[in-house]
Amino acid sequence: MGASSRYRSLQYFDAIREAGHEVTQSYFYSDAYLRARYSGKVAYFEILKAFVRRFFALVWLTRTADAVVIEKESFPFLPAFTERLLRLGDAAIIYDYDDAIWHSYEARNFGPLTQMLRGKIARVVAGADHVIVGSQYLKEQVEAWGAPRVSFIPTTIPASKYQGIGQEADKTADLVWIGSMSTGPYLQEVFPAIERLHAERGTLIRLIGFPASYFNGEIPPYVEICKWSADTELDLLASGRIGIMPLPDSPYERGKCGFKLIQYMGVGLPVIASPVGENCYIVQEGQNGFLVDSAEGWYRRISALLDSPDLAAQMGASGYERFKERYSTESASKRLLATLEASAVSKEYDSSAPLSDERFESD
Repeated sequence: MGASSRYRSLQYFDAIREAGHEVTQSYFYSDAYLRARYSGKVAYFEILKAFVRRFFALVWLTRTADAVVIEKESFPFLPAFTERLLRLGDAAIIYDYDDAIWHSYEARNFGPLTQMLRGKIARVVAGADHVIVGSQYLKEQVEAWGAPRVSFIPTTIPASKYQGIGQEADKTADLVWIGSMSTGPYLQEVFPAIERLHAERGTLIRLIGFPASYFNGEIPPYVEICKWSADTELDLLASGRIGIMPLPDSPYERGKCGFKLIQYMGVGLPVIASPVGENCYIVQEGQNGFLVDSAEGWYRRISALLDSPDLAAQMGASGYERFKERYSTESASKRLLATLEASAVSKEYDSSAPLSDERFESD
């Protein structure tokens, strides 16, 4: 059920196996934990099981694997020295980041562990064999901390599945947003513009994965809430006219990988986003979408695309081509496989093609 795991690792397993390697997964939080969390509960027993399960997994895997890839950290909320369990064997240690999780440590007080945790990720990446990141912001930060080898691999989706289907789909919502309870509050920035557009022209936004409880039982007339499901996700996205991604310009959000935009582009929708972090690399202003930084900007750009279906279709097609070139699983899997193989055999890492980040930075 964890989106990061689905898209940063699990979807590549078939390609890794087809290349002749064995791959296994040891999850941290269980689906039971996530279900409890999304319902507003705290599953303490599941948390305890997660830490115990992770301890035994690391003891076993580091002694038997050629490479171990860790999504973010082995033990959340524990000091950096606990990551040394990864050095019990000879496996190459690779960390993968699609969020600037260190800012979460900086923003909270953990009592006597506060200082240790605030510097944790810097020490972790400096001691890794390789670090994979999903945004330029993350790349610059881990390089500044002394990560020995860094690969930029965007969070991707399979072109074979998305296929730009939104370009031909019947439209049942003007705007679409996909996310979770953690990113839902970002929509506050755009709600005033949507409310205004609804009063003027009946504009409707579809929220996929947004908790209905957020509205305390009074869902605004301009909002349609849909539960996330792997079976319905594509159709719900494709039947929207415009994909949106508002973000506050704050440290944690600057590290986000723009995954919502990639999903919208994958189905062929034009996009509107806040000019924060990786959004500025993904969105080509006036070509596949718009970057806006004010309520008035949201209103004007949404209006422009709703007023001109031809412009929206042109931008959607441009975004889909950009997606196929840069953000498809098919292209990223080659980069990931090369990274894993180079690390596992302890070869001198070569940042030239096909692992070069040059084509991602040329804009």
